[in-house]
Amino acid sequence: MQDKWQDESRFHRYLLGQLSEDEQILVEQEYFASDQSFEQLLALEDELTYRWLSGDLAPAERIGFERRFLSTETGKRHAEFARALESMGAKRYRPRWRPVWAALAAAAMLLFVSAMLFRQNRELRTQLAHVVTPQPITVAFLLTPGLTRGTEELRRIEVPAQADVLRLEMTLRRSVPPGATFRAALHTADGREVWSQGGLSKPIVEVPARILLPDEYDLLLQSVAPTGTVDDLGGYHFALSRR
Repeated sequence: MQDKWQDESRFHRYLLGQLSEDEQILVEQEYFASDQSFEQLLALEDELTYRWLSGDLAPAERIGFERRFLSTETGKRHAEFARALESMGAKRYRPRWRPVWAALAAAAMLLFVSAMLFRQNRELRTQLAHVVTPQPITVAFLLTPGLTRGTEELRRIEVPAQADVLRLEMTLRRSVPPGATFRAALHTADGREVWSQGGLSKPIVEVPARILLPDEYDLLLQSVAPTGTVDDLGGYHFALSRR
């Protein structure tokens, strides 16, 4: 009995922060090694919380309790939850209710964590929605049909190294049927197709700059009438260089 009273006294002073650092380490080693000591410590913690809620702690005990338990967010939530239980059950917050308290505390913690995760997820989605996506760097050129390779009139295009998109607008020498679409195909000087696109509403194409090496190119343009009739509109020749 004397040993039990001494243990409770040590645990009591431990919970109020009244032990030396060495004594605290000994108590912690004890309750980590013994389930019985740990349960005894939890019961005393409940008892102290009940007495704090009821105003039964001596001034020095109250100061120690508040310094130890109310200085952290976890301790504050513990005390707030105990207060809620006390208001619902009037003097029910006793050590013998530890199983009920543990279950309720676990449920409350689960709800709290779920709410925090939901809030963080919502904030993250809001932040991502406001992230500005860098716009690609586009350089544009106007092409005229009929120019041939090997002539001084050949259209020469100089593309900056940092360019992402090459926008080519082609002038037309004749009209196309109403509702017609366009198809464009880009070929190298040796006739190899490097890019194509159909279903264009205008004779304008945007070609990824990364696929174009310094060379001479033919951009062949066709119109496709609503009836399916295909008409060759000519070739647009140009020489591309990098800078």
